[in-house]
Amino acid sequence: MTYVIHGATGAQGAPVVAALAAAAKPVTALTRNPDAVVDGARVVAADHSSTEELTAAYRGADAVFIHLPVVSEEDRRTHAHHIVAAVRAARPARVVFSTSGAPIDAGTGGAAAILAGGLADAGVSHAVIAPTFYLENLLMPYVVDAVRERGVLTPPSPCSTARTSPAWSLSASTRRSPDRTLPRRSAPTSARGCSSNRSPQSSSAALSRP
Repeated sequence: MTYVIHGATGAQGAPVVAALAAAAKPVTALTRNPDAVVDGARVVAADHSSTEELTAAYRGADAVFIHLPVVSEEDRRTHAHHIVAAVRAARPARVVFSTSGAPIDAGTGGAAAILAGGLADAGVSHAVIAPTFYLENLLMPYVVDAVRERGVLTPPSPCSTARTSPAWSLSASTRRSPDRTLPRRSAPTSARGCSSNRSPQSSSAALSRP
C-alpha cells in the first residue's frame, strides 16, 4: 500500500510528498522523467496518456493525489479521460484531485470538469479541491518586472489572499461526508472568489479515508 502523487517534483506535488514522507508514509512519486530523484519516495515513470501505466501505478494505493499538467487543453482532456479510466480499473482506496483553479462546471467541457465528473461516477472515495490562487504566481517574471520597473503590483488574479503552499486538507464535515468538492475557505476580503490555502502538512489528511 502506498500514496501515489502526481507531479511529485512540482510546486503542488512536492510539498505533498514531503508531508507524507515526514509522517513515515510510503510514497510513490509519479513523474514523466524516469531518472528523477524524489527524496522519501519511490519514483515511477508514468505517461498521463497511458491508461495501462496509470492503472498499474494506482492499483493497491491507499490514496492518489492528482493534478493535471500544464499542457494544451486538448491534451489535458485526453489525460483526464485516461486518469478516470485508470481509477475505475485500479480502484485506489482514495483519490484527491486539485483543480489548480480550472473550472469544473460540467457545461464547460474542460479537462478539470471531465476529471471531476469522472471521479464522481467512478464510485471511489474522493475529494475535489478547488483552490483559486497561489502566492507563488506573484513571482512570475511579468509580475516581478512590473514591480521593479513601475512600482505596480499586477497579480494574475483579482485577489492574492492564498498562502503559498498547496493544501488538500479536509474539514471535519468533509471527513463525515468525504465525496465532495472543496472550494477554499473564504478569506476576510470583499473580493469575490478570493480564498485562502492551508499548510501542506494537512495534505495527508485529505489523502486518508475517513
